[in-house]
Amino acid sequence: MIFEESRLRFEFDAQHWDMIQYDAHPDYKFISGKLQGTKAVDFLGFYHHHLVMFEVKNFRGYGNQGSVGQRVSNGMEELTTEIAQKVRDTVALITGLGRSEKNDFWKKVFRHIAENRSITIIAWVEEDTNGILKKRKKNEMSVRHAFLAKKLHWLTVPGSIAIDNVKEQHFHFEGFSISPV
Repeated sequence: MIFEESRLRFEFDAQHWDMIQYDAHPDYKFISGKLQGTKAVDFLGFYHHHLVMFEVKNFRGYGNQGSVGQRVSNGMEELTTEIAQKVRDTVALITGLGRSEKNDFWKKVFRHIAENRSITIIAWVEEDTNGILKKRKKNEMSVRHAFLAKKLHWLTVPGSIAIDNVKEQHFHFEGFSISPV
C-alpha cells in the first residue's frame, strides 16, 4: 500500500501492514461531514496485530513563514495539542464505527481499543534544518515528545509515542518506508 501525504510517500508492505488512509476514508468523511470540527489522523491500521496511528506534518519549505515557526516551536503547545485532538477524535469515531458498522476492519480496530491493547502513535514532523539548528531541533523533538506523551497518557503506555522525520527516524518496522515525493 502506498499513500501520499504532505509531499511524502509512505509505503506499507501488505505482508506486515493492514493500513488505511483514515482521513480520506469514506466512512470518516461521511461522519466528519455531519460533525464540523472533527479531526483525524492521516493513517491507521495494524502492524501485524498492533494498532498504529500516523499523523503527518510536513513544514519543509515553509520555515520562513512566521505562523509555521510559531506553530512548531514556542513550547510546542499548539502542534502537540492539534495532534492529540486528532488522535482523540479518531478514537471516538472508531468507537462509533466499530460498534455500529458491519465492516470487519472497524470492528477489529474497535475491539483492539476496547480490550485496552497497546496503541502506537507516530507523529511524523518534517522541518527545515541546517547545521546550526540541528541540535536545537533535536532538543525540540524531545520536548515535543514529552508534551505529546503527557497529552495522550490516557490512551497509550510509555514508549508507545514517537515523533520522527525522514532524517531522524527512531522507530523501525518491517515493511515500512518513507520518501519525499
